[in-house]
Amino acid sequence: MFLKLDCFHKQPLPSSGSNRDAKPVLHLHANMTVYAFTAPPKPRYFWRVTDSTSLTRVNHKNDFDTGAQLWGHWSYWTSIVNTENLDNQIDWSHRFTPTTADGDGNDPPLFVSVTDDVSWASDEFDRRFRRRREEVRIHVIDTATFEWDLAFLECGARLPVLTDLESGCTIFSSRDASKALNWHNRYRNSREWFAIKMIPSTVILPDVWGNE
Repeated sequence: MFLKLDCFHKQPLPSSGSNRDAKPVLHLHANMTVYAFTAPPKPRYFWRVTDSTSLTRVNHKNDFDTGAQLWGHWSYWTSIVNTENLDNQIDWSHRFTPTTADGDGNDPPLFVSVTDDVSWASDEFDRRFRRRREEVRIHVIDTATFEWDLAFLECGARLPVLTDLESGCTIFSSRDASKALNWHNRYRNSREWFAIKMIPSTVILPDVWGNE
């Protein structure tokens, strides 16, 4: 066993805290190699803006669940984090997965988009309201139970992720994905984060901002 140091430096947003909160995180890989990276201060909350046209809204269990079935080769979520799937996620004319079980190309999204910027979420709420969207909501995700980890993707890249220890909910930032995957898309929002498939009700605060 040996120590391999990989440092990921990311400028925190003003609401994220100071650099004094950054701390090293160790990850023991399956090959018994210990990887370390400098974890930035985690966002205290995430925000998700939805309306009646959103593909993923809270379900009867109060979860955000895309309904995507991770089957076969995609049984391990580390195989779905790639530039093609991320491009599809931020393409509002194509928010579906490119490969599907039945080949019809209309499976649900693989990711749930959130933001770490409450000002952006508020502006997005106002924008949808002005467009007369119905059931506009802002849901707040509490990150108190999330911890930093280092995910080893199928492509060989290492991606910093936040994971809820109880549910396994995993969220990563578009900034870190851009660095890890050399992912460059002009529509990428640096404030956007992606949750793998679902966000459980246990981390969603009961208070909801709405236009009704």
